[in-house]
Amino acid sequence: MVFTLITLVSVNCYAGGYKLHPGIRSFQGEKFEIELKARCPETSLTCYDVSYEAINRKTGERLHLTGKLLSNPTKDRQWYEFENGKYLYQLTADYSPSTKSKEWWVLNVIYQGKTIASDEGNMY
Repeated sequence: MVFTLITLVSVNCYAGGYKLHPGIRSFQGEKFEIELKARCPETSLTCYDVSYEAINRKTGERLHLTGKLLSNPTKDRQWYEFENGKYLYQLTADYSPSTKSKEWWVLNVIYQGKTIASDEGNMY
């Protein structure tokens, strides 16, 4: 029994640096926290089955959407898109040289072609 307990603790410590669900990404912005779950192989450059679970940090409101992960024709950039009626939520990596970190992303909420809200933060 002691051996089993030691083995379980050792495995738990060893696995600490690994994600159990590698298809899950988290966006941590100033206004929103978003968890993204892609249900496609990790090697896919596009995925049409991505869930979006967001929480508004100020109000605590939650929003669940289903959308997609897309890439441009040269496949060197990817972004997420989620539709909610006339609203489009786009989450895009910021590739500009002045980017604050390697995983800096921008969330834009678009209503009938106009950006009505945005947030930026790290993607983990």
